[in-house]
Amino acid sequence: PGYKLTLMTSDNAISLFQNHPFFEEIVDFPWLLASPNEPERKSEKRRIDEFFADRKFERIYCLADNVNELNEVLLESHAPFVYIGDNAFHEKRQHASKHSHDSVRRAGIVHPFSPLDLYLTEEELADASDYLKSLNISHEIPLIAIHPGSGAKGKRWRGVKFACLISLLQKEGLNNVVLVEDKNDREAVEGVLRELPHKCQPLSIAISDLRRLAAVFAKC
Repeated sequence: PGYKLTLMTSDNAISLFQNHPFFEEIVDFPWLLASPNEPERKSEKRRIDEFFADRKFERIYCLADNVNELNEVLLESHAPFVYIGDNAFHEKRQHASKHSHDSVRRAGIVHPFSPLDLYLTEEELADASDYLKSLNISHEIPLIAIHPGSGAKGKRWRGVKFACLISLLQKEGLNNVVLVEDKNDREAVEGVLRELPHKCQPLSIAISDLRRLAAVFAKC
């Protein structure tokens, strides 16, 4: 209580924490410190040095399952921090991990392996309702959402496996299946649809904005 918290995270995750009551400030993590381009590294170093020079942090909690060299340089050069994670590469930090979990929970900070709560606005929820109505999806029927995409192709199930799963669900009378995709998932979604008869193909929801997707799920 009384602490002012700043969250430094990936730029594509910043929007997820909008309206979050824990954080006074949300900034993007300086990934360019690891860039092979020297001008980019120098520019990023100036940015992050100015960021820390303007703020006096009492403690930095590293909420990750590992800490790479970039994190080490960033965090150790500016403020004392508590590492939370179990990566064997960083055994020297395990003693800190054991003592930090409870203190982090008491401080109200979300542990990285805990579910993330999004704080959606009434406007976002209303927009989700309108979107579902445009697709003729009833709020009263819970959806089964399948996301066949991933950050790397090597981690994906083949389309035929998703198709088999959808077929099994439909045989059980569960026809409320939707495929979730963004602009990078079209190939994966088409791979699933090709394996299904046309009359059995589920609806595809194409949403790139994760907050909007969360609002849609909240209304289903």
